[in-house]
Order: sequence, then structure tokens, then C-alpha cells
Amino acid sequence: MVFTVAHGEKKSVWMAPKFDLATGSVQYAYVIPDVMVTLITLKITPQDKWTHVAVQYDRTALNPAAKDIVLEMADQDSKAGPEWEKQISDYVNTLPK
Repeated sequence: MVFTVAHGEKKSVWMAPKFDLATGSVQYAYVIPDVMVTLITLKITPQDKWTHVAVQYDRTALNPAAKDIVLEMADQDSKAGPEWEKQISDYVNTLPK
């Protein structure tokens, strides 16, 4: 799978290099040309009737000026868990039972 996402005036190119539900391992990678490369690793594990998802970001700035962007995104990521949980729960609650 490969797709693009708009980031202001730039476009990122996304791909999924690993998708192994048997082991609960998923990875996404994206590049914002001239800005950064990001690898997102998800480890999915069942916990009773819930699912735990651990998310790890590895980002590399592609030029010195992008260092602050990478740091800002890291700060945002560290606070995003509760919002992602809410969005996923809201979506799951719309599915037919």
C-alpha cells in the first residue's frame, strides 16, 4: 500500500512495510521530501476484552532546518494517545453489533 497525504504545501508519501497481524506487528513509513523520514511501529497485544497498542516513532530530519519540526511533532505525539483512543472508540461504537 502506498498513498500520499497533504502537509501544507508539501505532500508525504506513506507505505506499510510490515503488516503481520499474527504477531501483532505493524509498521508505517513516510517521507516528507526535504523535511523528514518517519517510521511508526505498532505492537498490538490483546488484554482481556481490550486491545493494547504500543506506538513508537522514529523520525529523522532530512535537513538541519527540519530539526525543530521533528521535535515539535515528537511533543505532539507524546500527548496524542488519549485523543487516538477516543477516535478509535467512537468509530468502533458506530459499527453494527
